[in-house]
Amino acid sequence: MSAVYLGEGIVRLGISVALGYALIEVGRSLEGSIWGLAQSMLVTWFIGWLALRHFVNPVQAAAPSNFQAERRGWLQLGGMTGLVLIGQMLITNSDFLLVKNFFSPEDAGLYAAVSVLGRIVYFGALPLTILLIPLIARRQALNQPTRPILLLIIGGGVIVCGGLVAGAVLFAPDIVRLLYGDAYIAASNLLAPYALAAALYTLTNLVVTYQIALGKGGETWMPILAGALQVIAIILFHESLAQVITIQILLMGLLFILVLWRVLRSHPTLPLLPAPLLESQAR
Repeated sequence: MSAVYLGEGIVRLGISVALGYALIEVGRSLEGSIWGLAQSMLVTWFIGWLALRHFVNPVQAAAPSNFQAERRGWLQLGGMTGLVLIGQMLITNSDFLLVKNFFSPEDAGLYAAVSVLGRIVYFGALPLTILLIPLIARRQALNQPTRPILLLIIGGGVIVCGGLVAGAVLFAPDIVRLLYGDAYIAASNLLAPYALAAALYTLTNLVVTYQIALGKGGETWMPILAGALQVIAIILFHESLAQVITIQILLMGLLFILVLWRVLRSHPTLPLLPAPLLESQAR
């Protein structure tokens, strides 16, 4: 299963780069890279959903009841993942679309540049997300506590995201000048705040992924709600690009606190995924 999730992450990254580059080549500029990232989420989820829907293990042909239970578990996992991706697309793309609508083309271009760079924070922590589900599945199969894995993953996320945010604080002008040139240097003061908002959402995504690994979808609706609130807040308050990013920092910070609180206060329960599926994940 580790190879499966690693493959999904690599495929998503590859599709993101390919779609973004293709859209840039046809004249979509920075907007193309953002749409490429958004579309890669849909494409990889759809591929994964098809794979789960048609998942068949010939060895289980003699035990149709076990196979049906395992198949339901896979489809349930795909559904929870789909909800998370809906929230992710709302959070990571609605801000750019609204900025493009409310601000001048020059300001929208600066924001797009910052938005693309800010996604480095998310991809920087992607290996932690890829490793999380197989690690949790293995510990569950061995009847071992999973809470230490959550704390370890969050600690790793804080270190990775904190390092990237610190880099944005210290070297923002150099980063922007190196990647975009002097024409975008005005965006450098937005890079660190945007990276902080992205870091808070990335940590939230780690916690939600932990819950999905346990077979629990109770938190999957929260990123969708946060994304909807982000849209409403930006529509109401958009005096400056800094204000737009401040809204995201506040919402992502609140989302992370609420999701983490719900998870830490909950008591360990049996996973919703069936035992045969859990054992296959551990392998």
